[in-house]
Amino acid sequence: LWLLLQFVVFEGNGVLNLSHFALPLLNAFYQNAIGTIVGIFIIQAVVAVGLMRLMGARWSELGFSKGYRSWSVVALWSTPWIVAALIALLLGHATVPLILGNLLISFFIAAIPEEFLFRGVLMTRIMQLSGSMQWSIGLSALLFGLSHLSINIHNQGGNVPAAIALTLLNFVFTGVVSAVIFQRTRSLLAGVALPYSRGRSGAPRAWPALALSMNKQTSEVKFNRACTSPQ
Repeated sequence: LWLLLQFVVFEGNGVLNLSHFALPLLNAFYQNAIGTIVGIFIIQAVVAVGLMRLMGARWSELGFSKGYRSWSVVALWSTPWIVAALIALLLGHATVPLILGNLLISFFIAAIPEEFLFRGVLMTRIMQLSGSMQWSIGLSALLFGLSHLSINIHNQGGNVPAAIALTLLNFVFTGVVSAVIFQRTRSLLAGVALPYSRGRSGAPRAWPALALSMNKQTSEVKFNRACTSPQ
């Protein structure tokens, strides 16, 4: 609950519209406030990892491991956007500082905290409580989508039906894909490799990585054992 609360407060997301509290922080991020980025990352990720470790969770259980074929998924997921960034640079539509700045912000403020919270923590805890892979994937994806609902309402000019549709088609779908990839690779690496996989048209980008990660050699049994075995 604490992890969800701090995610909502610091990112201005969630089913409650807290954007007016968080927008000054977000503006500071985009003004290259490195200290702010590092500070929020420590609160969102480092402290959270410490709490989970104190509660007895293992590193591998939380997704901090090499996993299975993680780098293959990373390569397939990231290559199109690396190519797109290079093309943008060549055409003069972007600069190196702009690209690196956006990557830094997205990586430390969105990708790592979100993957750790919704996959490493929530998904594995739901798996322990329910014993169901389907429930752990579905509920973690739904919570991931709901955490972005209010910001979608804001972006859609208060159009609630459009915001709900965007949340379901983009964020909930991407949450399902990320959860399946996490379950198959047993690592957070693939999920954090491409920060832009979430906020902008996540669904089309997620299909290749999902297809690659769906390999029979990585069984659901291994995931169940990792989540339910004694600490």
